[in-house]
Amino acid sequence: MKTFSLTALLGALVIASAGAQVPPANETGQEQLARVLGSLTPVAQGRIVAAAMPAGDDILLSGTPAGHVTHLGAPAGRAFAAGVAKAGQPSLTARNFLKQNARMLGASAATVDFVAIRMRTRQGRHSVRLQQTYAGVPVLAGEVIVQLNAQEDVEAVLSDIARDNLGALEQGRLALQPRLTAVQASEVARAHYAPEVAPLPVTTTEPKLTIFAPEVLDEPGEPQLVWELTASCDDAERVAHRVLVDAHSGQIVRGWQLGCHALNRRVYDGNNTTNSPRVLRRD
Repeated sequence: MKTFSLTALLGALVIASAGAQVPPANETGQEQLARVLGSLTPVAQGRIVAAAMPAGDDILLSGTPAGHVTHLGAPAGRAFAAGVAKAGQPSLTARNFLKQNARMLGASAATVDFVAIRMRTRQGRHSVRLQQTYAGVPVLAGEVIVQLNAQEDVEAVLSDIARDNLGALEQGRLALQPRLTAVQASEVARAHYAPEVAPLPVTTTEPKLTIFAPEVLDEPGEPQLVWELTASCDDAERVAHRVLVDAHSGQIVRGWQLGCHALNRRVYDGNNTTNSPRVLRRD
């Protein structure tokens, strides 16, 4: 994890006006970051007031070694301008903020988008969780959380998404059209786990097309187009797995156990003595 030098960054870049709503289309990631930082203003009586930049140590700012923002947080009582805001629609405001500052996050490909999957509102604040997508296909575990205040200005951004890993998609080394059908993916998963549970049958959920980018899990490797599904049987201790099947080769990419194996325990009652026969109370 790389921590930015905020003082050096602001000294090297020209900060855009806090009131700018339509940034230049050719902004670099650092220019986007400088513009967002320049929009930081105090909030008083429910309204943004005159701009006043705090000391660098007051802002939470960290990122990848390549300089892409992973965490951005405003000091207490301040917020970053949301840009293209949609009053009364925090999820859309959050999505627009991410799209407007995509290069800052390292997700500048035109086909990258963010879809709101959950929102919680507490004490006037909105926490929006968004799923990263590429050409409409979700990126496994690629998510961003945007925290908005009551006025729907941005208080914090926390991102864990695919960035450099998307090069294979951008350069055409990975096709987004699966060779394996959803039905075939289910058959692959059932055949893979069948020997472990025989004679019990293996059942699968409906496969969903997903992009598995190892980068999101802090692992090396290029992204893979996969069918994501759950394989299970009546004995959940034996098989209850989240499975990724390569949508081109049909190979099992990953399999995660969805539950812990229960411990087999027996509880006895000694009837308050040390020598009487024990009575089994729970198995």
